Amino acid sequence: MAKKELTLVIRARNAVAAGLKSVMGSIKSLGGGIVKVSKWIATGVAAATAAIGAVAAKALSAYAVQEKAERALAASLAAAGDNATELVPKLKAVASAIQDETGAGDEATLAMMARLRLLGVTADKLGEAARGTIALKSAGLEETAASKAVAMAMQGNYDMLKRYVPALRSATTESEKQRIVDDLLAKGYAQQKAVLNTTSGAWMALKGRIGDAWE
Repeated sequence: MAKKELTLVIRARNAVAAGLKSVMGSIKSLGGGIVKVSKWIATGVAAATAAIGAVAAKALSAYAVQEKAERALAASLAAAGDNATELVPKLKAVASAIQDETGAGDEATLAMMARLRLLGVTADKLGEAARGTIALKSAGLEETAASKAVAMAMQGNYDMLKRYVPALRSATTESEKQRIVDDLLAKGYAQQKAVLNTTSGAWMALKGRIGDAWE
């Protein structure tokens, strides 16, 4: 009888030991899984945080460019004694229209308008001058030179444009010079608008609108 009881005790002990071993193995496996899941979650959170940070940084950068252009324009208008509060929203609408027509970024056009105002172009002529500058850029002039040439031409001085437009050198009257310049600007701007209908132009316009979304 004692021998039988001893055998039962030993079997029970072995069963418990085996059970404990199985449970410990399961816990160990589960623990490893938890560690893996924890690492995966941590990695995902880190990646998401980095992605959100990158998006925020890009949005802030785009907004900063737009804000800088608007403030530069407001400062140029105010320095000339214009009502910047009233004019900036109107000129933003003009810049947006120019973007629709040519794909030129509205923030770049606003910055251009700020320079043109400093060069003496009156506030009511800034849209026209901006389009003229874009037209001359289509003809191969660098933006700074184009802005100066347009500003001078709008004040009746065609000396700078004579370097680029041979027909102006032989023109004898102011009305003839004005006609030549108007024709040049109209053709240059039409060319820029035509570029918008190409694949590269459409892509440029799309990037501009994406930039607006970031802003």
